[in-house]
Amino acid sequence: MYKYLLFTIIVLFGCKNKEQTFTINEISITGSSKYTFKRVKGIDSYISYLISPNNDTIHIEYGREGIIDGLYQKSPPVFSNKTKAKIIASSKEPITDDAVVFSDYPQQDYEKRIFDKNYYMYDTINGIIAQLVKPKRQNEGIVGIYIPQLKSGNSLSIYMKNTTEQKAEEAYKIYKTIRYK
Repeated sequence: MYKYLLFTIIVLFGCKNKEQTFTINEISITGSSKYTFKRVKGIDSYISYLISPNNDTIHIEYGREGIIDGLYQKSPPVFSNKTKAKIIASSKEPITDDAVVFSDYPQQDYEKRIFDKNYYMYDTINGIIAQLVKPKRQNEGIVGIYIPQLKSGNSLSIYMKNTTEQKAEEAYKIYKTIRYK
């Protein structure tokens, strides 16, 4: 009976953490077996997705630099609050927070990238230099990595958009498994 109990425990707890490896040309990524790997036909790059059971999607793009998403979001221009009414009045279209930002310290805020949605930094993942992207606020921005040049000369980006902190941590665990085959 003890053997059956031990076998049941091993099966129940052993199956929860099964992992699978996804291969994309020269690299591999390891993730939980709960994810579904889906490849999509791209015109000039390799595109695929890792989809969780609750439909959270990790986008994967592999191809030439400039073709795939470099995960950079341009900073919005920052204008003085003193000019706000004049700019809004002269605009032909409604002004959104993504298009223009107003501040009491526009030059300083622009230079410090105060209104960017993401933080950008470098890290090394299994010997590969990557640019990490982390959102400044939960449920906004991008959680991802961008590798501008792999051994083949191609680039790689892997990312999720507008996600929770918990899902972001799970995504980063997957990103950290990237390695050359």
